[in-house]
Amino acid sequence: MSKYIVNHDQKVIHRSSYVCDECNIPPYEHQMREDIEEDKLIHQLTDLTYIKCTNCFELILLSQKHDDSDKRI
Repeated sequence: MSKYIVNHDQKVIHRSSYVCDECNIPPYEHQMREDIEEDKLIHQLTDLTYIKCTNCFELILLSQKHDDSDKRI
């Protein structure tokens, strides 16, 4: 499984581990979808007006906060 899923039609980058129903990613066979592993390519796309999905990237932040709070206990 790739690290990122890019929807070239909507210019949105998703984190594959955190994709949820609200992300509305295209099916795997869709021609506007690309699976990417490299962070460097994602940085290049964000420089070209692609945005990070608020749904799956927000889940990363929530997950990290949860992990941090567990360490304090």
